[in-house]
Amino acid sequence: MKLSAIIWDVLYALPLLAMVAIWWIGRIKSNLFTRVSEVIELIMVKRTTRIAVITVWWWLGWHFFSD
Repeated sequence: MKLSAIIWDVLYALPLLAMVAIWWIGRIKSNLFTRVSEVIELIMVKRTTRIAVITVWWWLGWHFFSD
């Protein structure tokens, strides 16, 4: 196996391992991380951020789900 392939495999695995580690730590110490629903509530308080979130979702849908 080429060294570059090994490097890309490791770079791909690192975020996955980090997500599992964060999930596991969050299960053990539930007060360590804020819930996603609470973060969304804080983000959606201002009108500007609501427009930005809608714009980002529209852009993603336009670029990934259109022909």
